[in-house]
Amino acid sequence: INAEYGGIAPALLIEIILLVVWTVVDPLSPLTVDTDFVLEKNIVCHSNYNAFIGVFVTYMCIFVIFGAFLAYRTRQATELFLESQSIGLSMYVTLFVGFVIISLSLIVQNSLIASIMIPTYGILIIITSCLLY
Repeated sequence: INAEYGGIAPALLIEIILLVVWTVVDPLSPLTVDTDFVLEKNIVCHSNYNAFIGVFVTYMCIFVIFGAFLAYRTRQATELFLESQSIGLSMYVTLFVGFVIISLSLIVQNSLIASIMIPTYGILIIITSCLLY
């Protein structure tokens, strides 16, 4: 492995192992959900154990928190590294909106439209903030 990928490869390997274990132990299965509308049913992915979702989200949050920490530590960088401020602001927005999305998604699990719209708007906010800064 090249020196450039030395920090990324272990993190990617851990993520791949986590996803393979999740797929083997508790594969996602389709679940039919009745809606309020007549003659309409929705199919969603269902997992029996929420622990895998929690571990995966926690693993991703660790990276975002570490990125926000690095952005905070490099906020006083010299003028040669002005992009550190925009990267930091993007990391802060991602961290804040991510926590809000996860919290709201756990609250409105029973509403199909809300469970689709909340993450969609959160992703749009994160992408827009990253592009603007």
